[in-house]
Amino acid sequence: MAVSFTSIPSTRSLQTTRVPVIIQAYESANAGEPKYRFILDIKDSAGTLLASLKTFPSGANSTATAFDVSNIVNDYLANTPNQVNTPAFIGTVGLSNYTPNKPYSSSGNGTYGQAAQFEVELGYEYAATETDDPVEYRNEVATTFFAFRNAPASYVNGYNSTLRGNGQYQADVGNTGSITDADNLNNQFMSGAPLLGSTPTGLAALEMRGTNIGSGESYTLAFSPVEKVATQVTRLIDRVFIRCYDALGTQIGTDQSIEFISSNGGPASFPVTAQGEFVYYFGAGPLNLEQQSDNVTLSGYFSGGTVASYYVWGAYDSTGTNQVTGVFQFTIENNCSKYPARRVAYLNKVGAWDYFTLNQKSIKSLSKIDRSTFRSGRGNWDNISNTVDWNYNVRDRGETVTEVTAEQLETLSSDWMNARYVTMIEDLVTSPSVFVYDSGNPASAIPVVVTDSSFVTKTNANDKLITYQVKLKYANRPYLQ
Repeated sequence: MAVSFTSIPSTRSLQTTRVPVIIQAYESANAGEPKYRFILDIKDSAGTLLASLKTFPSGANSTATAFDVSNIVNDYLANTPNQVNTPAFIGTVGLSNYTPNKPYSSSGNGTYGQAAQFEVELGYEYAATETDDPVEYRNEVATTFFAFRNAPASYVNGYNSTLRGNGQYQADVGNTGSITDADNLNNQFMSGAPLLGSTPTGLAALEMRGTNIGSGESYTLAFSPVEKVATQVTRLIDRVFIRCYDALGTQIGTDQSIEFISSNGGPASFPVTAQGEFVYYFGAGPLNLEQQSDNVTLSGYFSGGTVASYYVWGAYDSTGTNQVTGVFQFTIENNCSKYPARRVAYLNKVGAWDYFTLNQKSIKSLSKIDRSTFRSGRGNWDNISNTVDWNYNVRDRGETVTEVTAEQLETLSSDWMNARYVTMIEDLVTSPSVFVYDSGNPASAIPVVVTDSSFVTKTNANDKLITYQVKLKYANRPYLQ
C-alpha cells in the first residue's frame, strides 16, 4: 500500500475539537507522479460523507501532508442542554414529571450530540501525464476516532485530570483492557467541581471532587462509555453506585446502585455505536435520586430527609468493588437565605454541564428598550361626504407603538463561600452556554449570557471566603407589549 497514516487521533479517547485535530499522511511510491494529491474523506459512523479534502504533498521530501479536521467535525457536534428524545432540560433527568423518566440520558438530542464517532478514509489521485486528468483512488486506508467539544488542552490539562495528552478524555479501562489495570482509576466524571479530601472507606484512594447542593436541587454527572479497542471489555460502567450518610456521619442503609442499561436510559447495546451516545448524563442530584423510579430503596433515603451527604461512583460490576471512575461527593446544604435561590447551569471547560446556586439578593432590570412604531394621518378622511365635514379627535394618534422589546438583565449574588469553588465560578463566567432557573425547578431553565462578574474576598486566620456577583442578560429579548 503506497499511502498510509503516520499520525491519527487516539481511537480510544474523546478528542477535543478546540485544538487542531491532525491527520498526517505519507506516500511511499507515487508522490512524484503528475498532479498527485492526497484525498481525505470524513464520514460519520453511518458512512455519510461530511467533507472531502485534497492537498498536495509537502514536507522535507514532498511525500507527506497533514490535514486539520477540527473545524469540520466540530460543526457536527452540539452542546445540547436537553435530554435525548425530549425537549426537557438535561437537569430533569430522572424526575417524575418528565418523559422519559429515566435516570440516564445521552447527549444525543440532535444528530450527533456532544460527542460522536467519525471515520477518515485516506486515498490519493494522480495523472498519467501533465496534460491528463487525475484518477482518484479513494479509501485506500481508513480509521475512526471520537470527537468531543471542550476546552483546549493547554488549559484543561492543569484543570482536570480526566483530560490527558491532546485534551483527550480517556474513558477506557486501561492499556491492557483489564478491569484491574491502574489506568482505569484515572477516569473522572466530566465536572469542574473542586478537589476535596480523601475518599470514604472501601473506595479507591483517588482524587475526589464534589460540591454543596440543596435537598430539592438537581444535578447531572457526565461520563463517556467509549470503547473501541478489541481487547477492552465492552461495558466500562455497569452501574453507578450511591452511598448515603446522615448528619452524624453514619451510613444510611447499604450502598445502592442504578444499572446503566437501555431501560434506564442507557445504550441499547455495548460497545456503543449510535451517534449521540458517546457522552451520557446521570441524574445525581438529591431531587433526581428521590424521583427516579429504578431504585425504590434509594428514593426512600432521599424522601426521608435524613441524607446529609452522599458519594457517587461508577463501577464495572454489580457489587461496586471494581471501581472505574473517581468519586463525586455531594454535601446537602439547604438555603437559609431570606432570598429565593437562583440556580445556574453552565457548560464547563471539560465539555459537560455543571450547576451552581446563587442564593443572595437578585436584581432584575430592563435596558435598551426598543419601540416599533408607525405613523398615520389624523382625521376622518374616509368618512367625509356632502353631509359630513372633515374633523379629528384630539385623542387620535399620529404615531402608534406596535411592539416594545427590551434587554432583560439579572444580577445574581452568592453567599460567602470557600475559595475552592473559584474554579466553578470561573467556568460559569467564561462559559459559552449558561441557563438560569429557580432552584427547585430545572424545567424552567432559560438561556442567558454572562455580561460581567466581580468578587469580594474575605480572609481571616483560618479561612478564605469569597462572594461573587454575576450579571446576566437574557438571551431572548422579551416582548413587553
